[in-house]
Amino acid sequence: MHIALMEPSDRRTADQVAGLCAASGTSLHLIGPVGFDGEDFEGENAGGELDLWIHPDWFEFRRAISRERCYYFTPDGAKEIGEARLRSTSVLMFAGPEGMPERIREKYPHRMYRLPAGSWTAAVTEVLGAALEKTGGGAAPVVAERKGRPRRRSGKRPGKPTI
Repeated sequence: MHIALMEPSDRRTADQVAGLCAASGTSLHLIGPVGFDGEDFEGENAGGELDLWIHPDWFEFRRAISRERCYYFTPDGAKEIGEARLRSTSVLMFAGPEGMPERIREKYPHRMYRLPAGSWTAAVTEVLGAALEKTGGGAAPVVAERKGRPRRRSGKRPGKPTI
């Protein structure tokens, strides 16, 4: 399972989601522009167990991940997560407390799912727990006893030559 945060601006929220991802063995994708120093972001709560992908922008993310894998969550989504045809390779897309960008809402209205009421991080936790249960990946996230994987990036690295 994967979680993607679109244009995250609050490092504290991103850290909370990173801890959730590390505890559940879920990959985290940050889609830029990132409103904090993404170069140094490792997820304070992740304890070195975070599978982190940093995409400089939406287009690089789209090159790395197929559209069919993505499910978008927003408070006014028309569908419930139970209606989603989730797989272990699915990507749960969140835009943070500021909401899903209009361009995404217009392009993928059939892939908009309801974000549960409550605090934003609690809603993400609930969605991830339901997704893991639905795909056979377990119920609520638990602390994983595993070694971390290296941080990855998609697209060109600023200031680094490509071969």
